[in-house]
Amino acid sequence: MVTHHLESAIFPGDIGKDIKQNFSITRDTVTIGFHTTTVDAVTVVRTLVWPRIE
Repeated sequence: MVTHHLESAIFPGDIGKDIKQNFSITRDTVTIGFHTTTVDAVTVVRTLVWPRIE
């Protein structure tokens, strides 16, 4: 688990919030994701994947 403290955000109401995100590390990839909802109240998981650059 990693926590990001938002100092700026697309939505001003999110500034100052702490967002907890799960992450995993595999051999060549870091994956981080968190559960959130869309403006229409649909639950989604936002995921970022960073491959290792050699």
